[in-house]
Amino acid sequence: MPEAVTQIGKYRVERELGRGGMGVVYAAMDPVIERRVALKTISRSLLEASEAEAMLARFKREAQAAGRLTHPGIVAVYDYGEEGDLAYIAMELVSGRGLQELMRAGEPMDPQHVRPIAAQLLAALHFAHGLGVVHRDIKPSNVMITDDQRLKVCDFGIAQLESSRLTQVGTVLGTPSYMSPEQIQGLATDRRSDVFSAAVLLYQLLTGRKPFAGDTVPQLVHAVLHGELAPPTTVNPALDVAFDAVMKMALARHPNDRFDSANDFARALECAFAGEAWNPGYETTVQIGGVAPFAATQAIAASEAPTRTLRKIDFTSVRRPAGATQVGTATAADKPRVLFVDDEERILSALKLLFRQQYDVHVTTEGAIALQMMQQHHFHVIVSDQRMPTMTGTELLSKARVASPNTVRILLTGYSDLAAIVGSVNEGEVYRFASKPWNTNELRDLLAEAAVIGQTLEHAPPPAATDARPEEAILVLDEDREVYLAARDVLGRSYRVLHATDLAGALQSLRDEKVAVLVADIETQAQSHTTFFKLLKQEHPEIVTVAMTSASDSEVVIELINQARIFRFLNKPVKLPTLQSHVEAAMAQYQRQKAQPQLLRHQQVEAKARKVQHDEGSVGGFILGSLRALRRRLAA
Repeated sequence: MPEAVTQIGKYRVERELGRGGMGVVYAAMDPVIERRVALKTISRSLLEASEAEAMLARFKREAQAAGRLTHPGIVAVYDYGEEGDLAYIAMELVSGRGLQELMRAGEPMDPQHVRPIAAQLLAALHFAHGLGVVHRDIKPSNVMITDDQRLKVCDFGIAQLESSRLTQVGTVLGTPSYMSPEQIQGLATDRRSDVFSAAVLLYQLLTGRKPFAGDTVPQLVHAVLHGELAPPTTVNPALDVAFDAVMKMALARHPNDRFDSANDFARALECAFAGEAWNPGYETTVQIGGVAPFAATQAIAASEAPTRTLRKIDFTSVRRPAGATQVGTATAADKPRVLFVDDEERILSALKLLFRQQYDVHVTTEGAIALQMMQQHHFHVIVSDQRMPTMTGTELLSKARVASPNTVRILLTGYSDLAAIVGSVNEGEVYRFASKPWNTNELRDLLAEAAVIGQTLEHAPPPAATDARPEEAILVLDEDREVYLAARDVLGRSYRVLHATDLAGALQSLRDEKVAVLVADIETQAQSHTTFFKLLKQEHPEIVTVAMTSASDSEVVIELINQARIFRFLNKPVKLPTLQSHVEAAMAQYQRQKAQPQLLRHQQVEAKARKVQHDEGSVGGFILGSLRALRRRLAA
């Protein structure tokens, strides 16, 4: 484990605030003037060798650009330095929260709450533009609301001087949902690109949704470049109609059709907030906190801006405006609630982009935080990555099962670790196993299925306790009698335990007896047994399967989880306590399904019969024919 960083340059490091693909951000102390700062670092070792020098040069140039911005609405940059492998920027340490935290409900804010946000955001951008600096990544997470309720724009980390063409043309920078058309196309950008991004953010605050959306990045790009803009009042009828014309101009595709400056955009917005018709040819004055106005036609002078008093933003009662309705999508309260856990921010961003329309999506990079969130909210589905630094997905889902038994659990991972896979099933009762990189359509179908189950389980009554011996039996399919005798010894008082040495015997037992749980060896006659498990779940989803194995083939195990719905795995040699606990859990699952028949629909796998040969010499054809005959007999 690497040693904790305690000193960078003259700065005494206090704690880590976050990390990304190129470096880490720390809270630190400047011992000379006793000022706490945030240190944003870039590690040369994390950069491609061919790009390192150019990236570090750009990082320094960004620090120089941002260092010129002294404004109450912009996070200040104090210093730049290099030490060993690191380059760093010392900046103002802001105590507050990101604007995105106030937008999670997905509902519109009251326009009078948005009003000071718009004024302060556009004032900060207009000041930066006046000094030739363009942000190029305006988004909610780059807008902070301080503890004293004032706005600060942060992370001018990809801002470039307009005079510099380094990485400007031909390179896409920024966040897709908030990017301007020219950014998406890799064209030159200027202050009007920031106007577009700010308009996306403000449209979202006013309506509860972004002006352009897509389930995939290509769809989102197409929407930005070619889609029709819905007037804000069609999404939130509580808004004044004046917002329609203002947003149409701010979100124009071509920069020449937009407001020429953030100041012009602010003046037009102020008319809309005041309920006045906006006339593009009419000059007005925008009051910020009733103290100092925006200049009507000129950029704010650098000497003036820092002295302005900005009106505080009141978030004590941010609510959807009375009488407002949401058009086209369900409210967050109506959507299934899904929690994604992954230590990679880019993965979470992609998942949010894919599923935010259908679900009330929550995300975190930490397993411990996920468990805290589950104490505060009921989630219908939790999807966790396996390989995370502080808590594995298996550990998290096992704890999640205890914290919220009715939450459906899915494990998402990019590697095949058999122990992790088996552990996720046995300890976390994982519903499905999904691989990274995922197939979008398959993941969408899986999540939809899991969400329906989660909503069903949310309102399910607890299973009725009973001491009666169930009529259904446990069937052990194994060549020798050792496991059967062990199962009979530990479970025989509570359940009838049957034995079959081969598939023919198992099929005969299924014809003669009502079976709830199948315990079967998947190594003996592996091919035919695997086929049997899949077809059994296809034809008789009510039977719960426990598989015995010492196999090391993770792909086979994944296939059985997803296609045969194996409930638990028993490692060989089988231990009696584990055998007892797994079979009792399987019987409880059977009783749960029996009490809620609607759950069985989601246990039945897709029919593969057309892929199975039906001639009498085919093992699959024989098994399928026998199982279907059994189903017809039971139905009769």
